[in-house]
Amino acid sequence: MKTLSKKWIDKTGNFVFDVKGGYISYNPCVGVNNMSLSTLFDSVASLDGIEAGTGKEETAIYIEETGNFAILNGNFTKEYEKCKTVEEALKIYNKNKGEHNSSWTTYEN
Repeated sequence: MKTLSKKWIDKTGNFVFDVKGGYISYNPCVGVNNMSLSTLFDSVASLDGIEAGTGKEETAIYIEETGNFAILNGNFTKEYEKCKTVEEALKIYNKNKGEHNSSWTTYEN
């Protein structure tokens, strides 16, 4: 995992920082902290129709107004660190969602 700036607060393995209208969350290992278990989970999950990728990185925006999440698979911490508002963060999300959108996203524009 890359070293994060002091802006990110460690919430037991999930890192967050507040922006106006919500917060940004970075999880370096979604669902499982042990990578061998993660690989096993991904294999079983794919057989069951669950999105593979659990156990991998994701960066999410929580939108306070709607209670929705805009989630990108991967580490987008550097891009989001510049944001002061949810609206600014959503511009980055919209730019990258084509290739990196998570099926767990509940946000719709």
